Amino acid sequence: MCIVPGSDKDAEAHREIDDLTQSMRTHGVSVQGRYLRGVAHKQLGHLDAALDDLTWVVEQGGVDRDIWGRAQHFRAVCLRRTGHPRAALEAAEGALKCNRNTPSTWVHRGYLHSILGDHGAAHDDYDRSLDIDPDHGLTFIYRGNGWYWQHDLDEAIADYNRVVDIFGDSLAYLTFHNRGVAKLTGGDIAGALEDLNRAERMRPFDPLLPLSPKPLACRGLAHLVVGDLEAAEHDLHESSHLGFDMVGVVAWAALEARRGRPEEMQQFGAALIDGHRDGVAAGMAAYVSVLNDPVTMLPDLHPLMA
Repeated sequence: MCIVPGSDKDAEAHREIDDLTQSMRTHGVSVQGRYLRGVAHKQLGHLDAALDDLTWVVEQGGVDRDIWGRAQHFRAVCLRRTGHPRAALEAAEGALKCNRNTPSTWVHRGYLHSILGDHGAAHDDYDRSLDIDPDHGLTFIYRGNGWYWQHDLDEAIADYNRVVDIFGDSLAYLTFHNRGVAKLTGGDIAGALEDLNRAERMRPFDPLLPLSPKPLACRGLAHLVVGDLEAAEHDLHESSHLGFDMVGVVAWAALEARRGRPEEMQQFGAALIDGHRDGVAAGMAAYVSVLNDPVTMLPDLHPLMA
């Protein structure tokens, strides 16, 4: 999603879930009812409930081909968001068997290829999406993220710029955050702060990732790089209340080191290991090197996903 969804749509989704649930209690479960309820749950971020309904739909025999394909597409989105990219790719393949004329089906499979490291296949799918709709904003966001992972920051920023050109002031915070991260990684700290500030002003109104600690952690890191330690401490403190984030913890360690507080720095180093046990080596490498290069050495500095 590229543009900010309105709260009216969320309220409508809640009502639809209630109405469909009551209707199916009265008249019996139906494919159409569970499909629509699953889509409403997905819109609200109720991913487990959405997967329950949508998986039920695709497991039924004799389902209308269009509904089956759409259910697979939304299943793929939910599976990716819950951390199951390979299962999501299988669902995305199913969606494309039924619908090859919608950009979102191509771009989502492409993004899954990007996540799994098959960048050639990813760009083939992005191209197919843009062949159908040359102004499909989500394709540019996802392709921009893919370019970032390929370490081509110029191409990433160009794609994020294209999204800004298409949607202007109606954009959600995701694009500005991701463009800010790309600029931060590339050393354009002033440009990064401009984008990250704009993203933070919009974040409370965007339900995509409202509770992620990463946006504030990234802005805190940018403040740290330019030497604004007070602003860095504010952002990193607020980020820590939203959950663990490697960028935030490493930046905290660097902040305490720059203030000459080695004991506090060691505490954050311990927190980094405790919170990132699957990547202790990478975490410690970042923890040590962040004092010299607090941006490019961070292993968890990356764009956010819709």
